[in-house]
Amino acid sequence: MDTTAHAQNGSVQVGATNTSSIYCIAGAVGAGKQAGIGVAIAFNYIAPVISAYITDSRLIVGDSTNPTTDSTPLTVSASNTATIDAASAGGAGAEKVAVAGALSVNIILNTTQAYIAGAATNITSTGDVVIETTDSPSINSFTGNVAGAGKVAVGASIAYNLIDQTILAYIDGATVESTNGDVRVSSLSNASIIGLAVGGFGAARWAWAVRS
Repeated sequence: MDTTAHAQNGSVQVGATNTSSIYCIAGAVGAGKQAGIGVAIAFNYIAPVISAYITDSRLIVGDSTNPTTDSTPLTVSASNTATIDAASAGGAGAEKVAVAGALSVNIILNTTQAYIAGAATNITSTGDVVIETTDSPSINSFTGNVAGAGKVAVGASIAYNLIDQTILAYIDGATVESTNGDVRVSSLSNASIIGLAVGGFGAARWAWAVRS
């Protein structure tokens, strides 16, 4: 927001919200008389930038003619609820050699910010001035595989999940005043990762399993 404004009879809200999501299912099955190979790979990536801000502006919120009785608020808020739900599974079967694998890579890199900034910015509100960010990204990941063979069975289930957050709420160089309330600046992080890797293997001679 970059302007001059006066809101006398209503509150002012500056907001930005991200609700992006990915739902992914990857699967593979391999079967053969001599050898069977089944490998499933999933790669999911979200990198949002969510910004709500007021810069280089003059803003009057509320009834400035009755500053002791009016309490009209100003809110600047940014929120992120990016979500990745991913499942990856592989299966293989053969008389001699079976190789089954599942790989899932899930990454969320986000910046969530709310702020009032600029030396030329002058904000007056009769009520509360609230600057807040809420960041709640989540990853739910499942990898699994099954391999069966008469001689050798090899299987691997690998999942890599990463959430990297930059969360900012601030006032920088601006003049911000609440005549009949409070000035509150807050940020909240509630990231969540749930990952499950499983595998089942069987062979008459050798069986190897890797889960991560």
